Amino acid sequence: MKAFFLAALILLSPFCLFAFDTDFSFSLLTDMSTPLPYAKRAGELIQAEMKGDLELYLYATEKTTFFMNGRVILDPLSSLSDSFDLGAAESHLGFSLKEAWIDYTSDYWAFRGGRQIVAWGKADLLTVTNVLCPRNYTSFSFFDLSDTYMGIDAARVSFKSDIYSLDFYWIPIVRASVLPTAKKHPVQKILADPADSAASFGFSLSELKNNVPEPKLENFEYALKASAYWKYADVSLYGFYGYDRLPSSFKLDGLNMDYNRSLMVGADASIPLGGFVLRLEGAFFYDSAIPKTKIDIDLSDYLAIWSFLASDPDFGCKKRDKLVMLAGLDWMPGGWILSAQYYGDLAFGDMSELSRSNYVHMATLAISKSFFKDTLAVSLAGLVQFEEWNNMFVLNASYNATDALVVSASVYCVNIISDLGYKTFNDLRNWGGVTISAKYSF
Repeated sequence: MKAFFLAALILLSPFCLFAFDTDFSFSLLTDMSTPLPYAKRAGELIQAEMKGDLELYLYATEKTTFFMNGRVILDPLSSLSDSFDLGAAESHLGFSLKEAWIDYTSDYWAFRGGRQIVAWGKADLLTVTNVLCPRNYTSFSFFDLSDTYMGIDAARVSFKSDIYSLDFYWIPIVRASVLPTAKKHPVQKILADPADSAASFGFSLSELKNNVPEPKLENFEYALKASAYWKYADVSLYGFYGYDRLPSSFKLDGLNMDYNRSLMVGADASIPLGGFVLRLEGAFFYDSAIPKTKIDIDLSDYLAIWSFLASDPDFGCKKRDKLVMLAGLDWMPGGWILSAQYYGDLAFGDMSELSRSNYVHMATLAISKSFFKDTLAVSLAGLVQFEEWNNMFVLNASYNATDALVVSASVYCVNIISDLGYKTFNDLRNWGGVTISAKYSF
């Protein structure tokens, strides 16, 4: 499928550029990251990349549009090759196709086919119903989390009016989230290097076989979204039958990573209340995979590890039904933007084999403000999990130096109080870093 997309772009782009009305933009982005002094590998450069993004619109008719968003990535550290659609492993240069779709829109219905990014739900920082698109977990950039979403290869048929809309999705190709498995990725180095951890896995994550479901009839995914846009509220209903975007289990034969299939039904609402906006979101997951993260085993004894894995072929997760809920409140007094959220995750059934309780809840708080005629934007966001007070804080600042140049910086701190079960993981419990970014748009 990657070869098909790339071949189509190469063959059709020159013709389309001359045949159709076009609109395009190009931007250069650069990111550099280093850990905070207390974190593992402090003082090292853990991310250094330059990205060139091209967005191209081709207008064949008034109703037919072709869109392509491609990215060329220069990666001096050879740590991001997992996110390449085209490029050798551990290479310094790669290509990623973020989106490429054709869209036909009439007065009452529309069709869109190809790779497309779909955002569901009203949650900020957290995920409730936004389960369609996989994520790119190789980057340390916390400034623009939306940039971590990857497109799905799907066909969408929509029916719409001024108030209501109905979207059907057929997803024949399952795309999984990208994990940092490159041997030179800093997280991979910590997990696999005994010098960094008193107990490592004995094998690297790059040795795991990622068994993403093949494009077969029995693996097709289906999704539905129904929305209503009333004066007093925006309401949406969601349904998704497909695979998790992260692996749910690890099996011994061939060190396989497998994916769980489940059903999700959810809803959200956005309700204006004077100077406030109330956001509500909830989802029920049938046969959700919940990871096992507390294993009573001596990780320095490799024979014990293999014996344990051999006795438990579904090591890594148990299936449970769960209900996820979120309530958020936004307030914008005097140019400030304040947002607070409460998140609850209720799992049903026996939790004795899992190192989480039936009910897990957390809260987020975000504050942002623009200064100097909106040229400088500063934001602070925090997350706290109440059971064991795990927390995360992100401070961002961006400055529009010119109309084309934006410079930004972010500082992030992740503090995990709970025992993750593995000392190798526990070495990453207190992690923080600084990321400096610049974007120039043409």
